[in-house]
Amino acid sequence: MLKEIQQMLEQGMGVKCHWINLGSKLGETDIGLDSQEIVELTCLMEKKFDIKLPCTCFTKLTSIGDIIKHVQEARTFKSSKPSFEGKIEAAIEMNCSAEKAYRAIYEIDKWTEKLPHVKRIEILYNDGVYQEFLMDVQSDTGMIQVRSIRRCLPDEGITFFQPKPPKFLKHHCGGWNFQECDSGCSVKTWHEWNLESQKAKELFPLQNNVSTEERVANLLRNHAELALSSWKKVLEAV
Repeated sequence: MLKEIQQMLEQGMGVKCHWINLGSKLGETDIGLDSQEIVELTCLMEKKFDIKLPCTCFTKLTSIGDIIKHVQEARTFKSSKPSFEGKIEAAIEMNCSAEKAYRAIYEIDKWTEKLPHVKRIEILYNDGVYQEFLMDVQSDTGMIQVRSIRRCLPDEGITFFQPKPPKFLKHHCGGWNFQECDSGCSVKTWHEWNLESQKAKELFPLQNNVSTEERVANLLRNHAELALSSWKKVLEAV
């Protein structure tokens, strides 16, 4: 990787540094980069290795060895991220602020007052950012209990996963995003999942040329769209 970094500096930035070694520092006393050039190098590294580095990752005191370590860690993190077979997204505009929409979906203790199908909420943990709760929901097939763990940040939105998803799913996670727009705010929700293949095929067999995978995706898309329309009705009624 030392040679690749040298090529980026020489060919990408015009910095002559054929002599560099693992201990060479980026700043003026060694390679001679200023702060803007360090930002430029960071961008080149991200593009070259298809990774994301923290904006303050490199400084004038950062050595080439430090850079290699950061890149290797970022590549390891990226390769270890889980992959999902399926994903759906749905969005809707609401006549309210993004802050109000976020607050409503964040305040799980008030859901039973606002959502008729939510019959009970038991909060297992809530520190203001991380939440864990059990929820009893009235569905078309009867009462079901859902356990969810969430991460909630006003500036980023809400993400969640289910430690014990429905029997036809091996993994299930998703989230909510809130953006201001001319008419109020745009609220997007998404679901990602991996199938528990055998159970999914039993419950959602091929039907009218619609595969198991498509039927599950349609089910979760309908669920997402129903959630959005329900919250739109609640928030615009206030």
